[in-house]
Amino acid sequence: MRLVWLVVPMSACSLLTNLDSLHGDAGMPAPGPACQADATFCDDFSEPADASFFPPWTAKHLYGNGQLARTFAGMTCLSASASEGGFANLEKDFIVAATKIHYAFDMQITSYPTAGGNVNTNSIQVPLVPPVGSTVLLSVFLNVTSGMTELAVQQHFVDGGVGNGATVAFTPPSLGVWTHFDMTLDLGMGIASLDIDDGGFDASIQTLLTLPANPSKITAGVDFTGPPVDQFGMLITNTTVWLE
Repeated sequence: MRLVWLVVPMSACSLLTNLDSLHGDAGMPAPGPACQADATFCDDFSEPADASFFPPWTAKHLYGNGQLARTFAGMTCLSASASEGGFANLEKDFIVAATKIHYAFDMQITSYPTAGGNVNTNSIQVPLVPPVGSTVLLSVFLNVTSGMTELAVQQHFVDGGVGNGATVAFTPPSLGVWTHFDMTLDLGMGIASLDIDDGGFDASIQTLLTLPANPSKITAGVDFTGPPVDQFGMLITNTTVWLE
């Protein structure tokens, strides 16, 4: 099922951290897990040679002017771009139920919006079948603007509505700089957490729901561009998931 994010702009959070001193050098990968043997899933986008074919992933979603391609920027990676309501992402579904989903990746922003609006990227999603109350999906993702980036939580409801939960904010990564992200969603504790550059930034937020083990999915790339976003581009690699 294709999910289109209906995001209401988030309010500024009390926790705001400047990451300028934390990133890796421009053009070089930040410290990351690469493809570790104990991971449930990992893709460093080094195979195959076809730049538009992504066999480890469950689905590829393109809408509007969204574009995806395998590329090289100091290392093999996925290039994703979209604007004006478009999106471009890969989706990986996990059938095995888990209570904790740990999603790590290295990301580089290549262009920020200049006309306002917000962009959702790189999510952990938990579809709820049957619904828990009126909630059919719990989602944790990065919400990006040119002035601030947030770890955000959303609930999607049976009637098609969306509820925005807590956020924790930090200044966006600099253009052209690799940054390492570790996102964890703990269903049993009802907590989502984010670590950037191995301890340079570490924070957690409540998800409003505590849940038993459930199947889950992740996305890599651009999940949503809210008007008037005129441009957004990113690179991502070493997409790694551990399920517990």
